Amino acid sequence: MEDKSAQHYFLSYSRTDKEAALKLAHDLKAATVNIWIDQLDIEAGSLWDAAIEKALQNCKGLLFVASKASVSSDNALNEIHYAIREKKSIIPVKIDKCKIPLLIIRHNYIDLSVDYNSGFSQLLDRLRHEEGQPTVAAGAAGSAAEINTKRQPSTVNPAKQTGKKSRIGVLAALGAGLVVITLALFLWLGDDDSDVAQNQSSSPELKIKDTTSKVSGTADSLYEAGQESYEQKEYPAALDQYQKAAQDGNISAMFELGNLYYNGEGIDRNHQTAMQWFTKAVQQGHVVAMYNLADLYENGIGVKHDYQKAMQWYTSAAEGGYKYAFANIGDLYFEGKGVGVNYKKALEWYQKAAAAGEANGTHGLAYMYEHGFGVDADRTKADELYKKAKELGYKEEE
Repeated sequence: MEDKSAQHYFLSYSRTDKEAALKLAHDLKAATVNIWIDQLDIEAGSLWDAAIEKALQNCKGLLFVASKASVSSDNALNEIHYAIREKKSIIPVKIDKCKIPLLIIRHNYIDLSVDYNSGFSQLLDRLRHEEGQPTVAAGAAGSAAEINTKRQPSTVNPAKQTGKKSRIGVLAALGAGLVVITLALFLWLGDDDSDVAQNQSSSPELKIKDTTSKVSGTADSLYEAGQESYEQKEYPAALDQYQKAAQDGNISAMFELGNLYYNGEGIDRNHQTAMQWFTKAVQQGHVVAMYNLADLYENGIGVKHDYQKAMQWYTSAAEGGYKYAFANIGDLYFEGKGVGVNYKKALEWYQKAAAAGEANGTHGLAYMYEHGFGVDADRTKADELYKKAKELGYKEEE
């Protein structure tokens, strides 16, 4: 007979937050989530400590109610340590403006502190995804901006780190030949408009500005004019110039239109249209657009969460030489999203990111060395890598 006790999620919290934890537990149970909390699920006459230990051993995953009290609670941190050791799923759920403990800083967290209802919908969506059940469409799940991650926004601006505007003239060439054919076939076979959700909510700003293709003639001139207009923050003019350049076949203009629609610069924010323009750029082999598509799929912005597609597009971007995809692939392997948990693979991708001078991957590699995931623990090596990540621009979660 199947052990039903092994199907629950364990709710870990500080006694200081017992009322907030109890409300969350009641709401989850009302939504048919099999959640275990000591206040409701320890039978009369049972030994308290033994019951908690058994529930933790049998749980499929741990929901950590993150607060200023719980992040300093020895009992709560011990429960996290156990979950990590036993390779159980961990979902941090913030209820105030605390800092996520270093032990789980690389796990995506849900924020209930700003908008409880929106955050709760996102939590349900996350749990349904882990169960392999149909998830709530992104528009119904609330603002994607409230799904915070352990890393800096994944759409990092490479130009911002150097203080110069990015002029990557080789990326369009990387999409030529077999890469373009493969990507086009993938889009034709596996991607369609049914994935696009009606989500016009606010979300983290895409920071990438790229000047990839060099189409001669009018299209090139219009694209350059659009870049100048954008730099002057004349967004309506930039929008018009990018649209005309894109119509004439300029790949980078397609990409920039995706950014404008995503960020709502010069036009109402529209993630669905942004997705369409990024897809057009991808079909022409635009590497950074591949990365942006992956980011949208990973975070459920404008589309339903789909970690497998996120992994596919991050991999395509990485194969095109885009170093910022390396860390994201490492994260997915580390957390088992779209793939099984694989610390060896995570380590390999973090090493590639560190070798390329990418901050997030360098920090991920430091974390692996600190805790001995996929490699022998080495605190000295971890400290060196943490220092390097900071020098490269990594910022801790606040």
